[in-house]
Amino acid sequence: MSRKSGELSAGGRRGNSESGDAGVVDRQPTYDPTTDTYLTTFSPTDTAASIAVVAALTDVRHCSTTDLEPLYDGLDTDALDALVDGAGPSLEVRFSVDGFGVLVTSTGRIEVTPPE
Repeated sequence: MSRKSGELSAGGRRGNSESGDAGVVDRQPTYDPTTDTYLTTFSPTDTAASIAVVAALTDVRHCSTTDLEPLYDGLDTDALDALVDGAGPSLEVRFSVDGFGVLVTSTGRIEVTPPE
């Protein structure tokens, strides 16, 4: 399976290094004020989940990947990628990064909830 590649990102894997990781997520995150979450999507067949999470976080936080703590410092990014890539359509993985709640699904949905 082919994955998009580029420079090393905060996730410790390959991805574009510019803010927003252009081309990694399918669209800019949209904000839902009723749930206080940001939503975006990615293609699990084209992009590693860990790279998509970093892209979503940089978009939500309006920063570059170098401004983030490495994702692999608090999460096994290889395990996340393997879970999402090899799962059926109902997998959901929840974790937090710098106080932000993150939900990643095997269908390519990412939700980011800001700290309270």
